[in-house]
Amino acid sequence: MELLSADDYVSMPWANGRGSTLEISRFPATDQWHWRLSLATVAEDGPFSPLPGVHRALVVATGAGMTLSVDGSETHVPEHGVIHFDGGATTVCALIDGPVSDLNLMVRAQPDRGFNDGSAMLSVEQVERGAPVVFGADSEQDHEQVLAVTVLSGSITATNNAGTVPSMVLAHARDTVLLNGHTTTLSSPRGAVIAVATLRTARRPDEHATGKPDTLSN
Repeated sequence: MELLSADDYVSMPWANGRGSTLEISRFPATDQWHWRLSLATVAEDGPFSPLPGVHRALVVATGAGMTLSVDGSETHVPEHGVIHFDGGATTVCALIDGPVSDLNLMVRAQPDRGFNDGSAMLSVEQVERGAPVVFGADSEQDHEQVLAVTVLSGSITATNNAGTVPSMVLAHARDTVLLNGHTTTLSSPRGAVIAVATLRTARRPDEHATGKPDTLSN
């Protein structure tokens, strides 16, 4: 388990020059990443940068939401709503009522598998007061799976029972906790909304690394 503080996210420009974003993490830690997670502010209507060969998932973290036109097909994405789409599609954003921040997951196509194998999933969950959420794993594939939990609102305490002494971290809004396959309990004193990115790596999640900044699209 690893806490990634929002204060440490790396700022970089979008590929189309229309804004900037905060990189949370990528794997591997090179420009040839397989997956990348970031948090961006969208302040105006406009096109997204084309990213052929990349599967994208987006959740509106804060704000009234947006309408995304993907190859002419429009989808309304409200606050905490999620959309998956082809990064190579012609995508245009129209804001509903002012700027929004959104959490972006990008996954490059791999030669040995497509995008629909569960390796690039993004979902939103509630952590209710007095009702902890438990993430656990019990298969050999856990060694190549990462769960990246980003707090959208509220705060959570993550407790990992691996080893002889349990470890615990406190995550506030915009912070991210990387879960390493051991059983982890998330609780919240007043309730929280979290985004959960399910990712695959070629090595153990606790060998996660972040990389140097490069151009990131919106």
